[in-house]
Amino acid sequence: MVRNAGQVISNSSVASLEYAVAVLEVPLIVVLAHDECGAVRAAIDSQGGEAPRLPALIRNHVAGIIPAVREVGVAAEDGTIDPERTDAAEVGRRHLRNTVAELMTRSELIAQAIADGSLALVGAHYRLAEGRAGFDLVIGDVGRPQAGVSAA
Repeated sequence: MVRNAGQVISNSSVASLEYAVAVLEVPLIVVLAHDECGAVRAAIDSQGGEAPRLPALIRNHVAGIIPAVREVGVAAEDGTIDPERTDAAEVGRRHLRNTVAELMTRSELIAQAIADGSLALVGAHYRLAEGRAGFDLVIGDVGRPQAGVSAA
């Protein structure tokens, strides 16, 4: 398990996942986002015209989420992002997809394992109020559910 705020890709997280694939031979990586994510909210809020400057380490961390904010954010009159009108759930979904794509781009080892069929990569979203996760995207073969195991 590799955890960080906002499922932002780092050299450390990629190295940990590559170890899991190459040495431990894990067949599945799940990138799990969740609603009401504080890192996504911080990224959105940081793009508003009157936004206070975040502390350096937080600013550097949420920088990986800013592309999703800019892709789906609603522009204010001054050309900045309007945090009040920007849908955090949509930013979170876009960022999840961007994270999965970046993981495959940054790791030739992971991309090759998916291509050769030894690994699948899933982007999933956990809904806090429901207590359930659902697939957002699946890359590779996740197989069929075993008898008595629900795919939902």
